[in-house]
Amino acid sequence: MAQPTVQLQHTVRVVNQLSSGVLAAHCRSKDDDMGIQRLDVGGVFKWSFWPNWPPRVFGYTFFWCDLSADGRGTLKFDAYDGENPDTSMTGRWEVRDDGVHTVSGSGGGYFRHHFRVPWRKP
Repeated sequence: MAQPTVQLQHTVRVVNQLSSGVLAAHCRSKDDDMGIQRLDVGGVFKWSFWPNWPPRVFGYTFFWCDLSADGRGTLKFDAYDGENPDTSMTGRWEVRDDGVHTVSGSGGGYFRHHFRVPWRKP
């Protein structure tokens, strides 16, 4: 007999790690719009959700974010893609002067920094 699958709530964090300036973050899915969040340096925007389960019936959960910052330009990244383990295991996105980095980890400690998406200059 198949064992039931435990579905866990997922939290995504977008952190302004720019050297200066306000970060505008607009994150959404096809069903939920988080609105435009303005983050000062060191500011964190986070949201939690239950991924669709089972995905074969309801489709995969997918969130993306559009970011902008004065003097740096804009960028877009996939904040959570239930079909892609690379993003579905990432809970923290750090926005830095060169672009967005993923930071993954477990047990409250973060590790494994990866550069993901550069800024598109204005």
